[in-house]
Formats: sequence, C-alpha cells, structure tokens
Amino acid sequence: MRVFAGVAAVALSSDVLDSLKAENERLQSEVAEALKVQNQLLQLELLNIEPQVLDLGESPHNGTTVSVAVDDIVKVHLKVHGGTGYSWRYLDPTATTNCIPVVTMVHQETYAGTVIGAPVIFEFQLKGQMEGTGFARFELQSPGSGGELTSEGVTAVKVQVGDVTTPVCDGDTIVVA
Repeated sequence: MRVFAGVAAVALSSDVLDSLKAENERLQSEVAEALKVQNQLLQLELLNIEPQVLDLGESPHNGTTVSVAVDDIVKVHLKVHGGTGYSWRYLDPTATTNCIPVVTMVHQETYAGTVIGAPVIFEFQLKGQMEGTGFARFELQSPGSGGELTSEGVTAVKVQVGDVTTPVCDGDTIVVA
C-alpha cells in the first residue's frame, strides 16, 4: 500500500513539475519581450530622440498643420495666462462622431510657471494612429458661474499622418475660434 502511495506521489510531482516548467518558459518569454522593448526605449533615449513640439501659444490659429508618422508622437502646447482659471482640453472625435481619428491623445500634462500670472502650458501628446488627414481639436474653457467651465471656442490643428492625404475626419465638428 505504501509503495502505491509513493508511486502516486511521484506521478503527481511529475505533473506539477511539467506545469512549473511550462510556466517558467512562459515567464522567460515575457521577460525576454519586456527586455527587448526596454532596450529599444534606451536606444531612443541614447539617441536623444524627442517628439516634435508644436507650440501654438496663447492665441492658436485654425489651419495650423503638423505632419507625423504612424505610431510617432507629436506634442501640442497651448498656453493660458496663469491665475485666470482658463484651461484647454482635447476634444475626442470618437465621443461625438463615428469618425476614426488619425491621431489619439496618449498623454496630457500641465506646466505652471513659478511666478504669479506666468503662462500655464497645456501639453497634449498625440500619437499617429492611421495614415490620412484629419484634425485634432482643442477647446478653450473659461471659469463660468458656479465654478463650471464654459466653452470659449474650439481651435483645430490639421494633422497629416504618413504620406496619404485622403481626408479621414473632416467637417465632423464645427470650428468657431
């Protein structure tokens, strides 16, 4: 009886061992992929490759055009006077239309100056999603009554992704500013 129990325990240990080996191989593969991506990021950092910056200042104009490749990032800077309560926000086209945008916002930062009233910079990082021509739209908001923000207008940046000039999202939002 004990021999049988010992054999069963060995067989169970063999199954567990096989399972652990498979899990170990899977984890090694994931670590290798993560190291590959990290190595690519370090190479870009060593090359000092920074995303393109489009500084639109405090009074951006509609019709400004920026070109970007698919999967590349462009930083859009918009400013307001510090202490006024004004702010910029990215208008996601998928929230109001069935349009597939040529760029999507992947990150947003706000930088305030160290002096009272110094400009506040709103940075929007846009990533090229697909080839074509479209618009990235930003809304200027002011402090309204009751602490709610009200729209002061929309500005649009024309975005050319890749070499294809076919309009992908055009006329989906009325531009007023």
